[in-house]
Amino acid sequence: MKVDICVCTCNRPESLAGLLAAVRNIDLGSLECVEIIVVDNAPDSAEKVCREAQDLPIDLHYVPEPRRGRAFARNTAIAEALNRGADYVAFLDDDDTPEPDWLRRLVDKQQSSDADFVFGAWRQGRTDNAPSWLRKTGAFENPEFGALGKYGIPRHAGTCNVLIGRRFLTTFAKPYFDPAFLTGEDKDFFIRASLAGATMALSEDSMINRGHGDRLSSREAWRRGFDNGCGRAAMILKHSPPAEVRRKRWNAAIKFASRLLLAPLYLLHRDKFMRNVYSIVRGAGLLYTFASTRQTRRADAGSQ
Repeated sequence: MKVDICVCTCNRPESLAGLLAAVRNIDLGSLECVEIIVVDNAPDSAEKVCREAQDLPIDLHYVPEPRRGRAFARNTAIAEALNRGADYVAFLDDDDTPEPDWLRRLVDKQQSSDADFVFGAWRQGRTDNAPSWLRKTGAFENPEFGALGKYGIPRHAGTCNVLIGRRFLTTFAKPYFDPAFLTGEDKDFFIRASLAGATMALSEDSMINRGHGDRLSSREAWRRGFDNGCGRAAMILKHSPPAEVRRKRWNAAIKFASRLLLAPLYLLHRDKFMRNVYSIVRGAGLLYTFASTRQTRRADAGSQ
């Protein structure tokens, strides 16, 4: 059995170095063939870190991916792993710290369940440096492990701790991760996989400690809020029937307008004001994507 651990990174050498340092303590158990693939989405930003980590207990392979975007990087990671003969592909984020036995636990669950996807657990890292309003948004709360959402996908599911079998990947329609998504491309992949009949299992004993890197700043929060809104709208447009899309488009517009009107009421309460601004930015991302899609459809219809 061969397992390839895939890590996609972009201009975060310090976070990547921390992850690779944690991998030095990996507990492989009976696993005999494990390697790690680092896909650099800002070529040369991670190469030095990878050269300095050649003393890992597993082989490390550095792969540049110049096309910017997480979907491109993750698709390249899977392609590289399959080309190298991996039976299973495991994903970590570049600022996470896995417990030593996280991979072994994932594999044990796969072997006992024969599932195509095995999702491990994760918990939030420290947020001491985050603004108080950002901590109170709920974005940094630990998820309810095992809670299932629509399509039977765990609510906490992401590429920070997941094992995927080659058997499924070789039969699934490409691309695995859709580059059209600014964010949420992982959830889209899991939804399409579920609809295609993929089996899924949970490994509560496989634990990842999540890092936050530069995501705790106000500027990064606004960017991520807008991107999250765009990703949410793209998910609705792709996976919801037309009537539901119309309903959610109107709901998004109403919520956005109400938050704008309420903003002055929160001026004397900084935390509430900033949380409301975060919601406004996320709503702007939703409406931007909904509007852009409608304009594209009208243009397409007018050219026919």
